[in-house]
Amino acid sequence: RTNRGEPDSGHRMTMSSQSTSLLEEFRASSLSPPLLQSLLHKLLSHPKIFNGFSDVLGLPAVQSCLAGMDDAKRGQLVRTVELFAWGTVRDYHALREKDGVWSLNDAQLEKLRMLSAVSVARDRVDRHNKEDTDVEMAGASPRRPRKSPGKERSVLSVPYAALADELRMLGPDGGYDEGRDLRPLEDLLANCVYSNLLAGRLDQASGCFRIDPHVPVVHDGGVHGSILSRDVDTSSPESAERELGRMVSALETFLGQSNALLGTLEESAAAVASDRTADEARWKAVAKAVEDCQTKGRDGPGSGAMGMMMDVARGVRGGGHE
Repeated sequence: RTNRGEPDSGHRMTMSSQSTSLLEEFRASSLSPPLLQSLLHKLLSHPKIFNGFSDVLGLPAVQSCLAGMDDAKRGQLVRTVELFAWGTVRDYHALREKDGVWSLNDAQLEKLRMLSAVSVARDRVDRHNKEDTDVEMAGASPRRPRKSPGKERSVLSVPYAALADELRMLGPDGGYDEGRDLRPLEDLLANCVYSNLLAGRLDQASGCFRIDPHVPVVHDGGVHGSILSRDVDTSSPESAERELGRMVSALETFLGQSNALLGTLEESAAAVASDRTADEARWKAVAKAVEDCQTKGRDGPGSGAMGMMMDVARGVRGGGHE
């Protein structure tokens, strides 16, 4: 279900043009509250826009329009957009109980669930990277970070039951029922993969979604990491500190992988240099033997010359040359 053909360039360009056209409407010289709300509903429902929501809130025309709204409506609007920037479905339901956000339609709720799945996957990868960094700092070689093969498989997989709970896709009883909840959950995860939000695969045998952190996703014509980057949450000092920690962790992971690759390349270069030195020495010996053979041949044929020629042949074959 994760193997698919990429859309042709014409289709991608059309979708990109539609996204750009919608975003350009937010840059109008002036926006009225009803127009802003209408545009935001289109933005939150758009099937190809998954980040940049916080940037829209920061546009001058949007800021000017928000300034003219009453506090209650402005707060509700901003919190709704922030849900799509860095929030989750769990946050949405908590805020809805307080009437703190807009009521989402089916398309918007589906999109928020997809973004929530991205956050769950990102948390798993961050946890995995942090544990690897802790192992390395505890004494592992900086160029060969120790990893347990079994650990990567277990840490980088999310059980369906846990995902269903995080995405609020459980039944009325609040429990996960495979016969009832499996198909909608897998459809949502497949949609995440097809939309290039996640790189991974569905594993019905073990009942989990396996994240592949080494397969890049392509979004809007550019290659990114294995998980879509959501907006950076700087709404509070605590959230900004968390985002900074995530960036540091990502850079440390990149450094560790780069050091491991550098170590492998250095080992390969040393092996090639050693083989070349041995090869040069062998061919010098062959050239000397040929020269001696030619000298003895000029002095007259004999068993010594024939034996030396056989030694030369054996030397060439032993060196792996034809």
